[in-house]
Amino acid sequence: MKAFDENKAFAASLNLHARTLVKRLASVGIFTLVLHANSTFAQSNGAVQANGAVQAGSSADDTAAPDELIRKLYGGIGLGMAFLDPDTSEVPGVEQKDGANLGGQVMLGLDFNKWLSVEGHIASLGSAEFEPSGSLGYQTFGVSALAYVGNARHRYNRNGFTGFGRIGFGVLKNTPSAGLPFKQINSTHLLVGAGVEYSMYNGLAVRAEAISFDTDALYAQLSVLYRIGRRTGDDTQEQTAAVVKPRVPVVPKAPVIQAPRVAAAPVDRDADGVQDSNDRCLDTKPGVAVDNTGCDLFKGVIEGINFNSGSAVLTASAQRVLDGVINTLNNFPTVKLTIMAHTDSSGDATANKNLSKERARSVAVYLVRNGGIATNRLQAFGYGQDRPIANNDTPAGRKKNRRVELRAAR
Repeated sequence: MKAFDENKAFAASLNLHARTLVKRLASVGIFTLVLHANSTFAQSNGAVQANGAVQAGSSADDTAAPDELIRKLYGGIGLGMAFLDPDTSEVPGVEQKDGANLGGQVMLGLDFNKWLSVEGHIASLGSAEFEPSGSLGYQTFGVSALAYVGNARHRYNRNGFTGFGRIGFGVLKNTPSAGLPFKQINSTHLLVGAGVEYSMYNGLAVRAEAISFDTDALYAQLSVLYRIGRRTGDDTQEQTAAVVKPRVPVVPKAPVIQAPRVAAAPVDRDADGVQDSNDRCLDTKPGVAVDNTGCDLFKGVIEGINFNSGSAVLTASAQRVLDGVINTLNNFPTVKLTIMAHTDSSGDATANKNLSKERARSVAVYLVRNGGIATNRLQAFGYGQDRPIANNDTPAGRKKNRRVELRAAR
């Protein structure tokens, strides 16, 4: 029993010291606000301008800098320890246990200027526990004014270390457990606090602070903030010293000489090498070889390139068609040709693909042997029945699918 009493006394002593520390930090916050208000008033009355120049006695912060603080919203979340001390003197037989609790707070604020920010906040301070039983929850809602001090307060996103004091107005909500005798005297309160903040240029910041929400609710926390948005320009007041401009002698104007008119560059919207004024096909796809009228040299399926049934032997009429292809390729010696042969779906698919490859190769061989076309200008592919363009269920459809396509590229 004695050891228990000693532990309880030690916990009470530790709680008392923590409360004393938080109260002193809160007092520093009030003092900071008063000192800051007096300094601001003195600066605003000491800054005098004459002829647009900054006079001695004006604040250095009155002159805009490249990294000047601009008005920004910020949000944050904090975690800390709450010290709760509800009055139990009028409730016989009820005593409070250790009043230290984990707490958390969410903040949303606005940096007005280098001196002042306004912040709304919601905090959950945990619950005060009682003996023999029962608990009382604490939640606060409020708004505060923060007065900043330090050499970094004017920088963009308050980049660096700053100190601040806090004063505001809040509403305290208590939630008693079932059966606990409870009466709230006043739900509103004046809150005070103080702390330090380290901010980075990218908007992230860390705070350590203490807040007194009421006589029975003290709170110390670490929090993380983020200032929202990117810099779009300097929100500063420019002050320019008066400059006496030297007299510039009047120089007679030189006669204006009109530049010769330059003819407009020819237009070739599909970049096929043929000007739009002579182009009959204005939507040629990139890389496709065209004739003098701007149209494809070979428009896909070439009619008349036929083979003996079930073989890769060209018919006589097919050879005449390929003679015309040879003439075209000789007229456009830089053009490269892709040969694609197809079959219908009759028979085995593997056999059809092999047959189509042989037919494509047969066309390429004819162009090389009979037209002298270089082999490095030709590519041959056989697709068998994989790429039909008509219904294979009808004779007409199967006839369309048995085809050879030519595609020319620059």
